Order: sequence, then structure tokens, then C-alpha cells
Amino acid sequence: MTDAVELAGTSWQAIGLDRPAIARGTDRDFEAALGLAASLALGNIAWELWREHETVAPNLALARFGDLDGFVSADTGFVTVRLPLGRRFFDLRDHGFLADVHRVPWFDGRVLRFDSG
Repeated sequence: MTDAVELAGTSWQAIGLDRPAIARGTDRDFEAALGLAASLALGNIAWELWREHETVAPNLALARFGDLDGFVSADTGFVTVRLPLGRRFFDLRDHGFLADVHRVPWFDGRVLRFDSG
């Protein structure tokens, strides 16, 4: 259990403290909720990609994908996120993380899609 507690602490340090989503002191409850949501998403990515090869945690996905560049463009039908080709792109694509997302409320009916290039 000690290892799990240490891993959780390391993850929270990386996501909740070192990478704040909003300005400090603005709304601590909102910041904590965003940190938990980000941790859940990053933990899911780490689990799907690396669970068979190593111990996984949210901070592992953050470390490996945190500097992944992308270009976002929007038109009347799509919001497109263009990611560079490489191992990280293929890992995400091959595990279903780059599938089109429909009905995103704040995109006014446009589809979120991922592309390479």
C-alpha cells in the first residue's frame, strides 16, 4: 500500500500542484475538481497504453504526452486537432484515443477530429 500512496502523491504533485489549471487562490474547489478530472483522464490513457509493460499512473502519461505539440483549426463542420506523426500519435490512435468526438456541446454541433501532419 505504501507504494500506491507514494505514487498517488507523486501524481497529485505533478497534476494538482505543479500544473494548475487556473490562477491560484481563484477557486480552490474548482481547481481540485479539474485536477481530479485530469488525473482520471491521464490515468486512463496510461492504463490503456502501458499496463502490460509497467506500473502506470497519471503522471506517467503527463510526462510522456505533456509536450506533444498540436495545431487546432476550426471550420463550420469540424474542430480539427492535427498532431505530429510519431510513436505517441500511433499509440494514441491504435488505442482509440483519436476517434472522432460528436456532440461536444461547446462546439456548436461541430465534430472534434484528430489528424496527423
